[in-house]
Amino acid sequence: MSRTRQAFLLGRHLTEVTGVDVTVEHVGGAEWSVNWPDGPLYDEMGAHLDEALAGHRFTEMRDRKITPLRGETSRSWAARAIASRREGTVATAVAERTAYERRQGVRLPRLGTSDPRATYEY
Repeated sequence: MSRTRQAFLLGRHLTEVTGVDVTVEHVGGAEWSVNWPDGPLYDEMGAHLDEALAGHRFTEMRDRKITPLRGETSRSWAARAIASRREGTVATAVAERTAYERRQGVRLPRLGTSDPRATYEY
């Protein structure tokens, strides 16, 4: 069975296990990505992926580099915002996300210079 077919079946299997739409896409060479919009965190998806690859169904994918890529939808953002509000960690969550986006090279819009407290974290 071809790797493309096994990747498709692996995505379908992960969709059934997690309950969210999961795709496995070829990036280039021996590299693939596992993509999903909401639901499991990286560790959870990694555990599901490891379990699937340990079995006999997806042997052609075992020697591939597979990168998990969790998307972010409005729904997942809103759920996280509500959870942070309940936990009292909204400012920390915003600061962590802002720092992450800066590390990724995302250019954040300027908030203005009239108020020195006008930062994303504030």
